Amino acid sequence: MDRREFIRIVTSVCASHSLLATLTTRAMDDTLIMEDGKVTFAAGEPSLLQSAVEAETIHVSSVGTSLILDVSGTPGRHVVILYKLATQAGVERTFIHKIGRIKKSGVAGFVIKMARSLDQEIPFMVVTSAAKDFDTGNSGTGWFEVRINSGQTGTVSVTQNYGTDPEGPHQKVVLYGVNHLQKRSFAPLKRR
Repeated sequence: MDRREFIRIVTSVCASHSLLATLTTRAMDDTLIMEDGKVTFAAGEPSLLQSAVEAETIHVSSVGTSLILDVSGTPGRHVVILYKLATQAGVERTFIHKIGRIKKSGVAGFVIKMARSLDQEIPFMVVTSAAKDFDTGNSGTGWFEVRINSGQTGTVSVTQNYGTDPEGPHQKVVLYGVNHLQKRSFAPLKRR
């Protein structure tokens, strides 16, 4: 996906608990190949299951330096939170941050600690699937960037209540923008 199509979500550490964006998933033909905490996308066959699955809703909010993703949808579906980083050689890699499952209540909650990544744009994607290996009935949000400002001088001011339409009318309260990848301190998921 071209970086101009990213959705950019901006908030500040000083903001109290606040809803930043509401996103929805759409059917994906891609399957995910997951190895050593890294992900690549492979073209898959369109699945009949995809048309039967209702779109999930992702509420993106923040509390201080933590990002909260609440995924609402069909209980039992698998969820993976992906993010992108650039290596020192400037190559983009996609990593797994968290894996979970939508509970019986119809919601899966994820907390992402961003304290070491303030004032940086981190691209995220939420993918859900009918299968644990993410090869059947996948849905995804597309990439969106999150920036939490530390409040230090020289950082971008907080922008609120911007509505844009890069993917459809379901995307709300986001600021659309283009940013260059830079070296980040956000670390890949560590397996135990």
